[in-house]
Amino acid sequence: MKEISVGVVGCGWNSDKHLNVYTQTEGVKLIAVCDLNLAKAEKKARKYGIHQAFKDFDLMLNLDLDLIDIITPPTSHAELAIQALESRHNVLVEKPMALSSRECLRMINAAQKSGKTLCVVHNKRFFDSIIETKTCLERENLEVSRMRVTQFFYSPKKMFLSESEDPLVLLWDALVHHTYLTQFFFGKIDSVYATVKKVNHSIYDSITLLLHRGSKTSVNEFQWEAKEPMTKFQLITKQGDRFDGDLDHDFFLRRSRRYKNYRTTAYRSFFDDFSIPFVKWTGHIQNLFKMRSLIGALPFEKTFFILIRQLLSFLNGERSSPPVTAEEGLRAIRVLEAAKRSIETGQAHSPR
Repeated sequence: MKEISVGVVGCGWNSDKHLNVYTQTEGVKLIAVCDLNLAKAEKKARKYGIHQAFKDFDLMLNLDLDLIDIITPPTSHAELAIQALESRHNVLVEKPMALSSRECLRMINAAQKSGKTLCVVHNKRFFDSIIETKTCLERENLEVSRMRVTQFFYSPKKMFLSESEDPLVLLWDALVHHTYLTQFFFGKIDSVYATVKKVNHSIYDSITLLLHRGSKTSVNEFQWEAKEPMTKFQLITKQGDRFDGDLDHDFFLRRSRRYKNYRTTAYRSFFDDFSIPFVKWTGHIQNLFKMRSLIGALPFEKTFFILIRQLLSFLNGERSSPPVTAEEGLRAIRVLEAAKRSIETGQAHSPR
């Protein structure tokens, strides 16, 4: 396995999540970090033992890097990714891939011309509960008929909400997760209907999407200022099974009540409810031993470890494909564009 040299652009929210993965992964050498605020870049460099800190992105592009990881605000994703790809660097870009499908297509074109890889951080696809549910559906040939993805979010970091000039900033920043998770189970979306409300902020901080594919329907809901945070998913199959997942603790229960009598149904229901705390906390302990990292054992942080390490394995020739393709990033953006048109017109729209 060759050593992979990495440069990181951006010192914002998720930069520590990415940097923790690189510093705890064998065969990775962090060469440089870049940010418009040089003081922030230098601080990250000292914290993670990175060799160089830059303010000028062009200076980073002159380095011999195997991967450039872009963790900047979405407004700069397309420009930075295209520059990096044209300089013949592989690129990992944070979600959302860009703010328009046109920008995404330009990024994909740059990757194809350069022959380099463009991967998008659709990290929530890599929760164990998501992967195991998908595997179960495929193994038993079960077909999803309905889905729900719910996130009630709380964070003291509200600054970017008040500073944002885009009232739909959370559509792109938060609902992209709901969108790519739905497409992971449904495939290509046929139509989108969206509703939004301003509850606690000057932007739309409560958003609901209805995504349809044929007879399948997914309800995707998000609210920013919740007293009790919650991230859950639920799937109903045509065969009558129900999968209830908790992404905050990364576990799911399969609830199937097709039993011969009510007594068996009651026993099974009691067992499921009784088992929840054991499933929840034993999962955290197992992750700690598996990841050998306190940070990596946390469910959300673990998804970054899995995605980034799979990308590094692909770049080393150990995997046949990147964990998330640029085309998947494009499909998510097209759904969000349809949601934006729906908000503006009050009607359902098809992703173009």
